[in-house]
Amino acid sequence: MYYIWPKRLKLRNPEALFLNFCGDSEMKKIFLILVIFFGFNLSVLAGVDINTASQADLESVKGLGPVKAKAIIEYRNKYGMFKSVEELANVKGIGAGILKQLGDQVSVQEGAVLTETKVD
Repeated sequence: MYYIWPKRLKLRNPEALFLNFCGDSEMKKIFLILVIFFGFNLSVLAGVDINTASQADLESVKGLGPVKAKAIIEYRNKYGMFKSVEELANVKGIGAGILKQLGDQVSVQEGAVLTETKVD
């Protein structure tokens, strides 16, 4: 189905045109798809969680190679979960410069720190 739009017609209510074109149920479906799409994308923007990341995950971060990824995992196994990204400065081979370079590529998820149980 094609619609011909008159050149001189001014659109006063674009929402009404969209609802008439799609219908209310289609509008809800489109909204749901957008919410799901952006929900998944926002989780990606959070960066690699250093408390749950595998060696391969850490190596995928620009600025971290196999040696530093292994050092992060060894530190995490020895001292427990990271409470903040800044705590990476305590890992051998990672200083302030590398920490600054990592930026938003790494993160610490809040729930991961709260569920930590350490057994001695």
